Amino acid sequence: MLLIGRTDQVTGEPAEPTAEPAEMQTLATGDDGAPLHHRKTTKELTEEFKNLNWAKVDEYNSFKARLEEQACAAERQRRKNWLRNELEAQLEEQRRQKAAAKQDDLECAKRMQQDLEKWKEQERAKQKAAYEKMQLQKEVLDAQMQERHKIEEESKAEQLRESREILEQVSRDIEIEKRMALKAKQQKARAMQEILEVTATERRLAEARAKKEQEEDMRLLKLSVQLEKEAAERSKQERQMLLSLHQSRADKIAMLATVDKKELATQCALKRDAADQARKEAMEKEAAARKKAEQLKVHEYLKLQQEEKERRRKLEKEERYEIQRQQELDAEEYKRKQAVELRSRRELCKRQQELLIQQMEERKLNKDILVSQTEMKLNRRLLEEVNSYLAHKEDLPKTSN
Repeated sequence: MLLIGRTDQVTGEPAEPTAEPAEMQTLATGDDGAPLHHRKTTKELTEEFKNLNWAKVDEYNSFKARLEEQACAAERQRRKNWLRNELEAQLEEQRRQKAAAKQDDLECAKRMQQDLEKWKEQERAKQKAAYEKMQLQKEVLDAQMQERHKIEEESKAEQLRESREILEQVSRDIEIEKRMALKAKQQKARAMQEILEVTATERRLAEARAKKEQEEDMRLLKLSVQLEKEAAERSKQERQMLLSLHQSRADKIAMLATVDKKELATQCALKRDAADQARKEAMEKEAAARKKAEQLKVHEYLKLQQEEKERRRKLEKEERYEIQRQQELDAEEYKRKQAVELRSRRELCKRQQELLIQQMEERKLNKDILVSQTEMKLNRRLLEEVNSYLAHKEDLPKTSN
């Protein structure tokens, strides 16, 4: 495109003026080769034209035509030579410009390569400093990690020892509590056995006493019945005797007295018999009341024994329930302590795992990043220019050619 533009420029505006046509040169010089200001007048030319030999004129015109043709050919050759020289000069200028541009590109590339090498050297120095800093940080971190690991190991060992001591103490306490509970249970069982034995003894004694009292009551009842029978028999005999006595007396009196006295004696005998019968009934009622009172007393005693037995059975049941409830509470408390200890142990393991993962991530970050984010931001444009130059470096000579 540059060559065509320069060619148009040369064609439109030539560096040197073109040659005049042959006819104009002929007129300018005249027939005799005289200058223009010595040219003949029209009249002289007319007269001279009349006297011309037209064959010579034709020959002259042919000669002039050949001269003009030679002049045109020479002009064309001169123009061709000038154009060729001009084109060669333009080509030479283009080659020179291309060589200069290529030299500039080479120098620019050389400067960029030097800048790149310098930047690489600076980056290597930065990376070396960062690596040394990272190594120092790593050594410090390793020392801290070792110290922390040592402290954690000691803490774990201490916690493990304390946990073992706590577990052993808890086991001992549980064993002591079990022994105490077993001892208390045995003591309570012995106490209950003694209570049961005492109750059984008392029950046997009460039964024996009740049986004895019942036998005594039966004996007394039989004796009372026998006495009543004997008393009734005696009373009957006495009445018979009295009746017979009264009868004999009445007979005697009757024999000695009148009929009225006999009737009065009979009434007196009947009154005495009624008084004896009333006294006998009163004695029987008193014996029945005494017997009933003794039976009520025995019944009240048996009722009290039954209430005492129920009270002791209820108390024993409440004590068994209280012991069972206390054992359940102790078991729940032990389970709760075990759950709390297990949860704390799990939380400790989880925290240790999270700490280990965090330390691994920090190590990974320290291992991967050798250049800080600030340095990367500051050198980003330079890196983009270098990368662009390296990407188009192979295309530059092709574009220049």
